[in-house]
Amino acid sequence: DKQLRDWREWGWPIVETVNLSVRLPRGPPDAGPWNEVSILDRSSLQKIHQAQNYVTFNCTDFQPHSRRTCSRVEHIAAPVYSAYSAPGVALGRPVFVNYARSSDLSVFQNASDLCSKDVVALVRHGWTSYGSKVRHIVKFCETMANGTLPGGMVVFKDLTESAPPDGSVYPEGIGIPGDGIAFRSASMSKDGGDVETPGLPSIDGVYKFENLEEKALTPIPVQPISFDDAKVIMNSMAGKPVPEAWKPCSPKFLGPEGDSLIQLKVRNRVDKEPSTLVNVVGAMPGRGPEAHQYVTLGNHRDAWVQGASDPHSGTAVLQGVAYLLGLAYQQGWRPRRTIVIASWDAEEVGLVGSTEFTELHREELVSRAVVHLNQDCPVKGNATFVPRADEFLEAALL
Repeated sequence: DKQLRDWREWGWPIVETVNLSVRLPRGPPDAGPWNEVSILDRSSLQKIHQAQNYVTFNCTDFQPHSRRTCSRVEHIAAPVYSAYSAPGVALGRPVFVNYARSSDLSVFQNASDLCSKDVVALVRHGWTSYGSKVRHIVKFCETMANGTLPGGMVVFKDLTESAPPDGSVYPEGIGIPGDGIAFRSASMSKDGGDVETPGLPSIDGVYKFENLEEKALTPIPVQPISFDDAKVIMNSMAGKPVPEAWKPCSPKFLGPEGDSLIQLKVRNRVDKEPSTLVNVVGAMPGRGPEAHQYVTLGNHRDAWVQGASDPHSGTAVLQGVAYLLGLAYQQGWRPRRTIVIASWDAEEVGLVGSTEFTELHREELVSRAVVHLNQDCPVKGNATFVPRADEFLEAALL
């Protein structure tokens, strides 16, 4: 609502909202119980460590999703989960598979070391999406072990690559602290957007397949954990040493030998009824022979937790550009090309808002869009400007 009001107030001639109807993946119930990762002694099955299954943040304003205000609570705890992970339980020996790329899995000449229900894969965050990691494991086990899968998968951020060379972590540096946990989507769908309306926008009147569970949920439970908790697992592992090609990495052994077991309990849910997602879109018609061409600028609005960098640094940029262009428009300036700005919903769980926008305007964008400027998380610390763009924009960026 704020962006809708702001853009209109700032002089954008066309501003509208587009409602989408989408079933969403959810974490465990707010009231609990939440997802659990426990480390057990292999001999006695006694619990020796409980992984952190929540993140906390300061309450600075009204929290609409929880109906809690700062006058009633100073800190808020949110459950850790991976979107689209199927609910389930697993108990197994930890086996380290690096990033779970196809090349990583080829190390396991004895496929049963990984492809066994009494194994839980320990995976490094990075290189591929969580969904890709699961797909690679599934393909490997289908090929090498008749489809027998590990019981589950836990993912951690390795401090050997997430901390800067001097080792400084937040709040002293830009590195992720040892108790930091990465929220991510593990969707098995290779396409973004609403998996129940493939290729079509998820708006009123469009048929839905109602097959989210079949198309997007993982075949095994998946849960992210912190580096500190992963270190407890690593220190109990034995077996073959990790390949030199995987180094530097914190784990020293592949497993499955060792002194511990991982007990995994995932209690994620999927909405039975669709939620209403909202895209906010503004347009400023161009003037001249190139007015039919579009320059688009967009960012998503949702965040896993507070989103200071991702996406709100991008939202700040988007709002600043919208304000200045609107001011210029009110003073008589007109762009040569039509400018489209957008604030998309539900990016974190699978690029939903932006994908549905593209599917709704596919033919128009294919024939008219000349460039898109993504403002996801442009501000990260105070490092050197590092753009990622098509080679056609090289001269403009330099």
